[in-house]
Amino acid sequence: MVLSRLLTELSRLLMELSRLLTELSGPLTCANLLPSLMKDLGCLVVGEHSGGGSCGVMMTTDATGICYRYSTCRTRMINQRGENIDGGIEPHVTIDTIDKMYDVEYLGRIIDQYYR
Repeated sequence: MVLSRLLTELSRLLMELSRLLTELSGPLTCANLLPSLMKDLGCLVVGEHSGGGSCGVMMTTDATGICYRYSTCRTRMINQRGENIDGGIEPHVTIDTIDKMYDVEYLGRIIDQYYR
């Protein structure tokens, strides 16, 4: 009972915080799941469209012994609305230059506008 109340209060406090997730287009597969979950939870996602994938990583070796890792097509993940997220996650706000990803004042203005 006490743990349940504690978790409920912690969840309420976390919802009051302004959260921000930045994403880049390069990473894929497992890195695609976090922005999807954060968007489902109402977190602000800024940056580039994510690389896609559904946390299914396969490994293959060719005849010369070179190993390749790639996202498999055998897994499909969906978001809270039932949409396939394999093609990547579109951010709420697109940031086109890497400099802006580290500009705290710029990100602060975006956060303020989103969480008003």
